[in-house]
Amino acid sequence: MLEDLREWLNGSRNYAAGVQIYLKHGKDARLRNCFLEQIESDFKKTLLLKTITDLYRGNTKAIEQKENTTTIYLNGAKSWPADNQDEIVINLREQWRPLYGEMSSLQARIHDVALQGKTDINKKLEACQMAARIVLLDKKIRDIYSNKSFYEKNKRLPDQQLATIEVIGPIEKVFARAETLKRYLRDLKKKLTRAEISDIKKNKWVPKWDAYCNELRQLNNRLQKPENEGIPDR
Repeated sequence: MLEDLREWLNGSRNYAAGVQIYLKHGKDARLRNCFLEQIESDFKKTLLLKTITDLYRGNTKAIEQKENTTTIYLNGAKSWPADNQDEIVINLREQWRPLYGEMSSLQARIHDVALQGKTDINKKLEACQMAARIVLLDKKIRDIYSNKSFYEKNKRLPDQQLATIEVIGPIEKVFARAETLKRYLRDLKKKLTRAEISDIKKNKWVPKWDAYCNELRQLNNRLQKPENEGIPDR
């Protein structure tokens, strides 16, 4: 291990090579998740240099303290292709981006803050708050990755699994629900075609659009109508 670390530190310090070295020898779950993310940035380069330097110097206690809680994401689930044009995946990535940026920033700082906390009670408290925030952000990020994987497999988001009880109810109820969904979709189309729309609203409305479309298709089948009848073009 020391030979790998020494050669990297004394060489060109190539980022990709350094990541592979840390994944081979490092144990910290959150750092591994951070470096597995297929995005390179200045603060991650700085974090990688510090991490490998700490490993080389033998300061592994703080880095490896979460060895027993390792959670590794699959590379496929974590990739965000730059040329992707799927609107749902794009929206998921926009939800993920600020969360990941904040978590990575906290991960890069927490070690130093925790060390200062050995002599400063305020820094100790700050480190605890940072750790709690990292755990929360990690949960939100994993949920987004899970939604992405589910969508890529099923072509819909998990919360789009709407009840199909309506489909097998009385025909009058099915017809009334279909008309209601058509109205919802007309309203959503107006909102989604606005010249300016915030990411927050878009991330909220697009899943609703897809959910309503899926349900209306089910109802159209029950009413023996064309599957996409009543679904506006976007």
